[in-house]
Amino acid sequence: MSKNSKKNICLNYHNLGYGFQVGVNRVNPVIFYNHIKVLEDILSKNSDINISVTFDDGYENIYKYAQPLLNKSTIKDKKVFVITDYIGKKNEWDFSFYFNRYNHLNKDQIKKLHVDGWEVGSHGLSHNSFMEMSKNDAKNEIVSSKKKIEDIIGEEVKSIAPPFSEINQDIYDICAESGYNSIYIQKEVSIEPIDGVNIFYRNNIYSIDKNDNIRKKINLDTLEKKKENFISSFNNLTILLSRFL
Repeated sequence: MSKNSKKNICLNYHNLGYGFQVGVNRVNPVIFYNHIKVLEDILSKNSDINISVTFDDGYENIYKYAQPLLNKSTIKDKKVFVITDYIGKKNEWDFSFYFNRYNHLNKDQIKKLHVDGWEVGSHGLSHNSFMEMSKNDAKNEIVSSKKKIEDIIGEEVKSIAPPFSEINQDIYDICAESGYNSIYIQKEVSIEPIDGVNIFYRNNIYSIDKNDNIRKKINLDTLEKKKENFISSFNNLTILLSRFL
């Protein structure tokens, strides 16, 4: 790392909320608050780190719990990746045994986040894996979701987070051709890059993660990453269920 470069850390959440949930993707807002305070403390003591906080799926609870806190935070890089066919609707795409039913952000909430300095990116139309589709269908998801968000915020969309972090060279190339310059994923992949189209790797945050786990993620702890990879491997079950339900 050169003297002028910074370590870029991207932490990815899904949903925030209280009460029972099947799975580990929804983080208690009190725990989320504690995570943000840990991150702010790290930033105050380390000028060589950039920290981004992202949210996949675009749940309404992000507007309720994350927006008020992050708008006042020293963490300036905030992104939400929305599933455009479900804007303002319930998450009926989620095959978690039909227990976890939540609202997605509506258009007005997306506009407000954008005005408040949040970047709004694409998470596809349907939350189906792009790699499970034909190239034409994948391109439609990638292009159409971009256009839908641009119609809402009145600004070009440059970032995308492929559902389930599933990407290969074909999907990368389609994203590049469609005008994206930033692709956010969790899994290491082998891609022949194009100048100006960057891949950013993220650490997923789960309901079981405490303050010490956040510090480990910032320090790129190997065992912490293995834990993340193990949990995210259950995405394969969701992908399999989506073929039949």
